[in-house]
Amino acid sequence: MSQSPSDPSAPRAKRFGVTPLAITVCAALGLLCVTLYAGCVADLFGGDRQAAEAMQVAVRFMQLMKAKTPQAAESLFSQDANPDEVHRELLEVDAGANFVLFEGYQSLTLSGYNVGHQQGCLLNSHTIELNAVVHYDDGSLGAFSGKLLKENGGWGLTGFNVTVPPAKQLRAN
Repeated sequence: MSQSPSDPSAPRAKRFGVTPLAITVCAALGLLCVTLYAGCVADLFGGDRQAAEAMQVAVRFMQLMKAKTPQAAESLFSQDANPDEVHRELLEVDAGANFVLFEGYQSLTLSGYNVGHQQGCLLNSHTIELNAVVHYDDGSLGAFSGKLLKENGGWGLTGFNVTVPPAKQLRAN
């Protein structure tokens, strides 16, 4: 005996419907992904602003070192930087022939930057690497590179390098 399709005792195929709970969960996950992505993209497009803020720290650092105040320049370093190492290095750079790095400093011109994130986009510890041209009062040009970490709403140096042209370095020796 064959069963008719309208027979209530006939086995039925299971139907998988979309429940309101499934729709809500998918919508919430989608919204979370879009929000996180938008936050990361906003950070990337906010790079010019972040570079300008970080450049202010680099300029202040160069000014303080030119003024032979390495102790004041130490305050521009990140809490993550080793304070003993920073103190020792700044005193070494301030002394003798190394002062040529800051002597006659006039200004910095940003030539490039790279904004990054420590531990991914979800944490609030942003990093930036700056590259700038150093302008000296004798017309010579040098190079500045610095690494900075954003903490407590401001930027702190974690490292720097200043290079002068050979002619400037020879005049200092």
